Amino acid sequence: MILLAQKKVLVMLLISYFKSKRVNLLAHIVTLLMILFVLYMYKTPIQAISYSYLLIIGISFIYLTYDFSKFYQKNHKLKELLKQINIQLEDLPEINDLTDENYQQLLERLYQEKYQLTQELDQKQADFYDYSLMWAHQIKTPIAAMRLLLQTGDFPSNLSQELFKIEQYVEMLLHYLRVEDISHDFRFNQVQLSKIIKEATKKYASIFISKQIRLELEEIDVMILTDEKWLQFAIEQLLSNALKYTNNSGVIKIYMENEQLVIEDSGIGIQVEDLPRIFEKGFTGYNGRMDKKSTGIGLFLIKKIVDKLGVGILVTSQIGVGTKVSLKVEK
Repeated sequence: MILLAQKKVLVMLLISYFKSKRVNLLAHIVTLLMILFVLYMYKTPIQAISYSYLLIIGISFIYLTYDFSKFYQKNHKLKELLKQINIQLEDLPEINDLTDENYQQLLERLYQEKYQLTQELDQKQADFYDYSLMWAHQIKTPIAAMRLLLQTGDFPSNLSQELFKIEQYVEMLLHYLRVEDISHDFRFNQVQLSKIIKEATKKYASIFISKQIRLELEEIDVMILTDEKWLQFAIEQLLSNALKYTNNSGVIKIYMENEQLVIEDSGIGIQVEDLPRIFEKGFTGYNGRMDKKSTGIGLFLIKKIVDKLGVGILVTSQIGVGTKVSLKVEK
């Protein structure tokens, strides 16, 4: 049975070989016939013609046998490589001509692209694992607080704040999962900017009240072309950061300046050396290390979103004075 299968493979390879060489073989046969015709026309003895042809056929047979042997070895090696899980470029058959070289260069390029994609996927998985781990630790805090509040009976106001934190963490995780493919979710429309801002500030009303932080919101009458949902999420995250790092009885201002939306707080500020890196994934800086709960994901998400929306962002800050975030929104 095995011998029959091997014969079948050999026959298929022979057919494939002669199909690949059919043009060369046809040209060879035509050339031989022309030579025969010329020799016959010049009345060359038949014996000399026969001897010449036998010699040419013999040499051609040897060459074809050698060439088919190389063809067989190359295909056999490629078949063996297909059975392997990991294939290295140096394992490929020896290059015989320019076509082989071009194919090998193509394979090298595909191999490099595959390697790069694999590295990117591995990095994304590692990043997601790290973030999921941090997220799981973060969400345990409000859950534990809620359990304690239920035991002591100190609710509903405190309980609602802890529930709000859980909602925030879940929402951030969902946006983190979708941010890489965010463009497919965009729905651009003309939107009243004041509507987005009011929705965002309304969401954090309880925190403004509990921390006694004053909100100074100027009248903003500006229509912009944007995706309302994603821009609102970005503004909400900026407000969340401002509230987190603004002490009790502080102030947060929202206003327009030079056609830019400004969110300014009187918080603790950002170290000068940290400012260039605040949008890096996982970077927490001095404030984050002091806070102990910062993941370094919020500003990373904001930057990703505003870049996709075509909104420019600029952050300036001064320690002990506060932070100013300017968004260049398109009308």
